[in-house]
Amino acid sequence: MELRRGDYFTWQVTLEGRAGALSAMKNLLLHCRELVTDDIINHLLTPLVCAVALLTRLPSLLRSYGGSVLSWSLVYRLRVYELLALLPPHTYQDSFGLVMNQLVSDLSGQDNLNQPCSELTLLPPLCHQDDLQLVGPALHATDHRYIEEQLHGSSVGGASLDNDVFSLCETSDEAPAPLPPPVALTAAAVRLFGTLYPYVISAQR
Repeated sequence: MELRRGDYFTWQVTLEGRAGALSAMKNLLLHCRELVTDDIINHLLTPLVCAVALLTRLPSLLRSYGGSVLSWSLVYRLRVYELLALLPPHTYQDSFGLVMNQLVSDLSGQDNLNQPCSELTLLPPLCHQDDLQLVGPALHATDHRYIEEQLHGSSVGGASLDNDVFSLCETSDEAPAPLPPPVALTAAAVRLFGTLYPYVISAQR
């Protein structure tokens, strides 16, 4: 229905709302694990199947509305990947094909509308703390680290609350400073790919 009647603002609000709902589901799995029974997981799978199905519609949305919905489409995909990584893979085995196609597209940059994973992209969430010390002053724990990150001009820098407002829901002792959506999405895609790969049938591998 949205494809027939929606404009860019409708889709922007829709993606933002769904990303928020996925964020709430993610926090349930992270912080209330004792409440997550098989019955609860089954209830979560119904909206999750719809969320995965929407991934296939995003390229046409980006072609229609371009940059107006790009940032929210990145955050939406990020939330889907984070949520899938927290669930047992066998529970959403029917969606493996769609998810793996999207992951490969995100990581290889096959679709020009996606932010490609450049060989020069550094993914701080996936780096060991000792290795981060070797990449230069931009990532050292100094008083001027924030300024160095902004000057670096690559995907390493630019950590800001503006990148992902849902990070306010995270529990942490430090002020939230999420990475730019393309970097966070690539890191989440790498994690989910590694989680799903052992479960994928040989033909799909």
